[in-house]
Amino acid sequence: MGCGQDGTFLLPQSFGTERAAPIIARLSANGTLLAVVDAERVPGLGRTSIEDFAPGPNGETYLMARRVFKQYYFRDEHGQVAPSGRADYPEVWLVRYDKNGDFVDKKQVNAASRVRFAVFPSGELFVLSYGTNNHQVRLGDLPLWMVVAGVFSRDGVLLHSVTLPDFFLNTVSGKSRIPSPTPLPMLGADGDVYVVKEGATPALAVISPEGTAIRITTLAVPRGQALDFSRLIGNRLIARMAPFEPTGSFQQSFAEFDTETGAMVSNYKFSKANWMPGCDLGSGLTGINPAGTLDVLSPIQSSGNKLSSLQ
Repeated sequence: MGCGQDGTFLLPQSFGTERAAPIIARLSANGTLLAVVDAERVPGLGRTSIEDFAPGPNGETYLMARRVFKQYYFRDEHGQVAPSGRADYPEVWLVRYDKNGDFVDKKQVNAASRVRFAVFPSGELFVLSYGTNNHQVRLGDLPLWMVVAGVFSRDGVLLHSVTLPDFFLNTVSGKSRIPSPTPLPMLGADGDVYVVKEGATPALAVISPEGTAIRITTLAVPRGQALDFSRLIGNRLIARMAPFEPTGSFQQSFAEFDTETGAMVSNYKFSKANWMPGCDLGSGLTGINPAGTLDVLSPIQSSGNKLSSLQ
């Protein structure tokens, strides 16, 4: 889900396993459909897949797309043909649509793999991706990865290179790997981009429109816990928290963090199973329930202006 500063949000809908990219709906805060973008059919590129999508200024929708090179299929035990994989061209394209879902422009961007991005209020972008280094790799070895990040214009031009710390790589094995899931950039209410590394060793970096890492901090999760589905709500970060190692029973809880210090200021159980947090609407937090419909949960404030629970 992509969260716009005007209260609108983007919601992907796949519509079948043969699609290379979803249909993306732009919705108002009350769930009214405002626009639809078919991310699989970018004008001038043919069939496309997407690396990521995000809301832009003035109701625009931004995509990071690749042209599809080839679709692979297999025949199942019933003789039915089904997709089994896909190969894409390496070039990455920044594609923009206006508030009505009409195509505006596309520009090639010098990004690598696992592209994630967020759009500043100016329309410029923070782009995070991962590239391989130039060291010789023996047959059978996995490549070593490095972080490739920068601030780009809406024309795809690199304006500022951004240096992120080593904890945006997974080095548990002693070799640099891409974290899973890939770190998530989100636009904050202050106009900066917040990049969250989830998992068992979560961290947060705040990037200015000039490409400066304003603040870098680790997020204080209890030992044995891991974060996912992170979202910004006001000046706080809220994320689902669960045991890093699977256990026989799953107790869902949500943690709230101070984005200045990384301290966990609230941790509370949550009765809605498999509920995924969405966007901050000011009066509450949207979320997607297991039925695929939207809920809006209202915060209950306690002392210290922290979020004590959701209802």
